Amino acid sequence: MFHLRVNGETRMVHEGSTLSEALDQLGYRGKQFAVAVNGTFVPRHRHESYALKGNEALEVLAPMQGG
Repeated sequence: MFHLRVNGETRMVHEGSTLSEALDQLGYRGKQFAVAVNGTFVPRHRHESYALKGNEALEVLAPMQGG
């Protein structure tokens, strides 16, 4: 297990997780969102291959309606 900062909160995920696996572990499966790792946007097509190293900062942003 290793630490990630997710939207400012420390969370644990399995060591060796890809971004996609970590998002599933954190409960984001099937939801619409955008993700930045350490301030850099990661497109959805790269989630499966993006290897996390631990102690990284994730920002998970969900779309909002309104105006």
